[in-house]
Amino acid sequence: MADQINDVWGPLDIQNWSQTPCIKDRLATKKDVEAGMAVFYINNPIEMSPLRVKLPACAIHTDQDTRKETPVVMIQAEKFQGQKLIGYRFLHGGNGIGLLSEFTVLSGPDKRFR
Repeated sequence: MADQINDVWGPLDIQNWSQTPCIKDRLATKKDVEAGMAVFYINNPIEMSPLRVKLPACAIHTDQDTRKETPVVMIQAEKFQGQKLIGYRFLHGGNGIGLLSEFTVLSGPDKRFR
């Protein structure tokens, strides 16, 4: 199982970033996370709603503590208890969760994606 998880969160092909699996206009499920289409799921749909964000999306994530900027591809956008949560993938593998306010959404990859 660990190898399967590593495979779904492996490096992205930035040339084909727009083909990155993602969740659009609905809430993520456990199966979506297992398939690498979502980073998280919360089993409480009463307090959840999808955010209207065009996905996948190239973005710059700014760490709120260090101010470090990291290029990422956003793959999930949901609202939970008033918080706008984003699931994203790092270019070289792995994933993360952040608040929408931590991201600058781009129209496509820029020089920081190289």
